[in-house]
Amino acid sequence: MLDSRSDFESRVIHKPAKAVDFNNAVQECNMNKGELIAAMAEAADVSQKDAGACLDAMFETIAAQVSSGNEVAITGWLKAEKAKTSARTGRNPQTGQPIQVPAGTRTKLTVGSKLKAAGKS
Repeated sequence: MLDSRSDFESRVIHKPAKAVDFNNAVQECNMNKGELIAAMAEAADVSQKDAGACLDAMFETIAAQVSSGNEVAITGWLKAEKAKTSARTGRNPQTGQPIQVPAGTRTKLTVGSKLKAAGKS
């Protein structure tokens, strides 16, 4: 069990996914789903299978809620919602000819303050 939020943040959020050599130029340091599941499992002291099931359930729940038109907000981290787009004139990238793009819907993700701050540090 986690002792505090700061313990979780120090072990997962502020821990780079791969070693970074800051003496070299910019080096990629991305985390894929498997690495995220492993980090979650370690931080929560659960199996990777359980952590993976929780992550999948979270994404499935968010997708189902947004698909039904509901907003999902995780305060400080992100907000997902369905947004309407209006009809507009676009351009065919191959020919440059104008085309009519019909109105529709899309998923809008808004980054929260904690995630913004993590990106700036």
